[in-house]
Amino acid sequence: MAWAEASATSRGYDEVRLYTHETMVENIAFYQRHGFEITRTAAQDPFGRVHFRKVCAVV
Repeated sequence: MAWAEASATSRGYDEVRLYTHETMVENIAFYQRHGFEITRTAAQDPFGRVHFRKVCAVV
């Protein structure tokens, strides 16, 4: 996760976004423990997705 944030900031991005399947509760908890916040949930295909974002630290 640190690499993703460092890579994003080195390219001028101020946040990292990702999503996971709604049934992957371990993934959801992992992302939340690492500072990601849920931005929305969406039904895509026959499954739901949970979308996250994390604002990158200013270096």
